[in-house]
Amino acid sequence: MFGILDRLYVNSKKGISHENVDWKPLVLYVGNSSNAWYCFVPKLVLRNKKLREGILPREGKIVVYTLPYLNFIVPDVVKTRDNLR
Repeated sequence: MFGILDRLYVNSKKGISHENVDWKPLVLYVGNSSNAWYCFVPKLVLRNKKLREGILPREGKIVVYTLPYLNFIVPDVVKTRDNLR
């Protein structure tokens, strides 16, 4: 099923070649923990409260970078791997 969703997503982005990456992170301080977390998540995670609560840590300093999948996920598996590296 996920293969079908991946194909639908990639096909919906045809004709769009690049999205700008905002390299300014969102920095959150939650609770009294001294832990520091660096998270790289898609934009959808920050837009959706339930996803954000399920994925991001609950305590500590949380530095969140949003990355558009469009820059990383392409139909060619080898290129996708290289983009993620």
